[in-house]
Amino acid sequence: MKRFEDYCVPDIRGATTHWTFVLESPHIAEIELGYPAAGSSGEIMSEVLLGNEQAIGKLLQKKNPIVSDYSVMNASSIPLQIGCYKQANLQREIAELSNARCCTDLGVVAAKMTVKHALNSLLGNRITQNLERRLKRQLQLHPNGIFIVCGVVAQAIFEVATSAEGWFHKTTEISLWGRKTVVFYENHPSEQSSARGSKWKDSANMMPLLKLLGR
Repeated sequence: MKRFEDYCVPDIRGATTHWTFVLESPHIAEIELGYPAAGSSGEIMSEVLLGNEQAIGKLLQKKNPIVSDYSVMNASSIPLQIGCYKQANLQREIAELSNARCCTDLGVVAAKMTVKHALNSLLGNRITQNLERRLKRQLQLHPNGIFIVCGVVAQAIFEVATSAEGWFHKTTEISLWGRKTVVFYENHPSEQSSARGSKWKDSANMMPLLKLLGR
């Protein structure tokens, strides 16, 4: 019988990481290929940031030098979408979180509160504790790096895991477990991030992030 651990997708790092993108959770393409940002969201990231057609996760997997300054991780290393699971017991356990992630139309504050409420569970605690461990590891490997947290759900999980928060489109210095670092909040690159499609395709929306990245 499969467990949640069987659906876990590990983080992926560039050799000289300076910018770490924190997305929400793996989906079908990520589960099949075994690395984050493998599907359409990864393709949008690569197109906007690099002018490249290949998903940023694939470029990182290939150790392409154009992404050596990037890492990609998911706030939840297991899928939060109920449709990713075939086992009824896993579907039941993930249901509250899966429903909560669909409440982004409530507005940022209400949506975050909904997600954080759903995280107040045994599974939610496992997800946030797992992210805490991975963030600490990332800070050890790349102590001068900047975290770019994409989307309301990822931001809610990040805030529970770190007891810190950033601001949308602003660089914010925070302290994570005794280390000073910088966090920047961005929209999720997914085509489902708004009724009009990916906000990453809105050039005006992307100006603050591109400026941060020196592009």
